[in-house]
Amino acid sequence: EFIAAMTEKDLGLEVLADYLDDRIDEITVFKNCGSFVASDEERTPKDEEDESAQDQFEMPRGGVGLDEVSDRDWMELTWRLAHHHPDEFFHVFQILSGRARSVEADAPGNAAGGSAGTGDDEDGFAAALGGGKPARGPGGAQPPAEESAL
Repeated sequence: EFIAAMTEKDLGLEVLADYLDDRIDEITVFKNCGSFVASDEERTPKDEEDESAQDQFEMPRGGVGLDEVSDRDWMELTWRLAHHHPDEFFHVFQILSGRARSVEADAPGNAAGGSAGTGDDEDGFAAALGGGKPARGPGGAQPPAEESAL
């Protein structure tokens, strides 16, 4: 299975975290409740310190089954990771949590400029979305504006 192959690579867990990066809120609910959407009775306030002090992951009882998340892309990956590779799931969750804390810590000081640790500026993605320095053609001229496919 590709998850096992990914976890064996040096940066495999980082790649999985990159893929799931936009879903930290849903993955946190899944980690705590076993479901991707928490009902009001499942939501209990937890100290962030308690969560960060955990050194292992144990799948909550109940929750969604594989048949409910099959072919739903990131949900199925998260489910399979948590159920078949719990240690790796926990490490990916720690990576995502660390990134989220870093972004939150950078948010008040974001007036200094730059991205909030997303790495967008490194690969020019921010420039492609209109952020950063605009692309220039030969002779310093700006290329004609293109319509987004989105």
